[in-house]
Amino acid sequence: MSEDAGQALERALRRCLAQRDASQPGELVLAWSGGRDSTALAHMLARLRQELSLPLRAVHIHHGLQAAADDWLAQVRQQAAAWHLPLRVHHVRVGDAASREDQARRARQSVWAQELCSADILLLAHHAGDQAETLLFRLFRGTGLDGLAAMAKQETWTDPPYRLWRPWLDQPRQRITTYLQEQAIAWCEDVSNASSDFDRNYLRHEILPRIEARWPQAQAHLQALAEESRVERHWRQQQVEIQLTTATLTPSALAIDTLQELSPPLLRRVLRSWLQRSLCLVPSRDLLARLEALVTAPVAGGELHWHGQRFVRSRAQLSHAAITASTMLWPEQAWSACSDLLLPDGGRLCLESVHGGGLRASAWDQGLRVRQRQGGEKLIRRDGVRQVKKLLQDSDWPAYLRARMPLLYVCDRLVGIPGVAVASDLSAGPDELGYHVHWIPPVR
Repeated sequence: MSEDAGQALERALRRCLAQRDASQPGELVLAWSGGRDSTALAHMLARLRQELSLPLRAVHIHHGLQAAADDWLAQVRQQAAAWHLPLRVHHVRVGDAASREDQARRARQSVWAQELCSADILLLAHHAGDQAETLLFRLFRGTGLDGLAAMAKQETWTDPPYRLWRPWLDQPRQRITTYLQEQAIAWCEDVSNASSDFDRNYLRHEILPRIEARWPQAQAHLQALAEESRVERHWRQQQVEIQLTTATLTPSALAIDTLQELSPPLLRRVLRSWLQRSLCLVPSRDLLARLEALVTAPVAGGELHWHGQRFVRSRAQLSHAAITASTMLWPEQAWSACSDLLLPDGGRLCLESVHGGGLRASAWDQGLRVRQRQGGEKLIRRDGVRQVKKLLQDSDWPAYLRARMPLLYVCDRLVGIPGVAVASDLSAGPDELGYHVHWIPPVR
């Protein structure tokens, strides 16, 4: 092996492994796909295993996404046996949907939940090229300052709990290729990696080579930017934790006076951390902007509904609570006027006037009534008779709210599902005034 390849990779790996506390329980677990990078790491770990007394095993996840997936598994098994490396194999099922990459990622997380404990260390073979791709991909897709941190050499995951190390994150891709070639070690090639139709492949094949041809130190500079961003992120998070602790009244409520003293950037970060902690929610910029507007509004009393949560701003606090379907049963309600209707369980039916759509105003003249959904209802629309169950399944309403959806009736005939559909004969024509009916569920 050359000094420029194998020795450099080994030094990097030894530096990483030296940080492990050998007196602690737990094993080193290598994620081994059979590709170039993980195969090189597997070979080097196998060489060092006895010398360093490494409690080591490898895990191969068979996704079945490639026609050659079985060949990959066969080669990994052959090499593991030749290198005396303990190997465990997991077969996972991934569908053919457009989101199969997300499905594969979730499947891998499920495997790690089975394989790893909090004392284990998962080893990944990401290199400097992967780091550059990740950072550029985030920049072009759109990211905040935290996204500039890209991947870390060492991370601690909480769900499932384990540590993750990337010993070669600062090593160039070519160094790994050279090592394998000098050792005459075969690896598996993912044919999809050659297609520039995928964003990361496009960066790898079309963009990064041009950048590096003009600026040879580009990868090193991107790596330095990521490391500096992680340091800054850690410092910012410390400030956020101090302010969040000060503002917290309960897990679901923050003190308004404390929030209003914060600068806008710090306020958004405190709100983001609060939502991540209390709801396990990564908030969008839109949600953060709306919550910031609630906090900074000159008067109290505002509220916001967002994906099953109701956020309320009072004089003293900003709080959230789940919007849920009430289990309360209530009798049929008469709706005699074209105005909002408060339901017995605390929910509300609200009207939005529109021209050329929605429920005709004449529905109220015909004795409009509101009933709780019972099951088995059908609605006559222009496209035929449709089951309410199917219409609700096709809507955006979550399952836990569909069961208590209030329905609109005239003379015992179903004429409307709030926010979903209207009967054909009571649907406002192109030149008619109509009303969209919106249901605001009760808050638990």
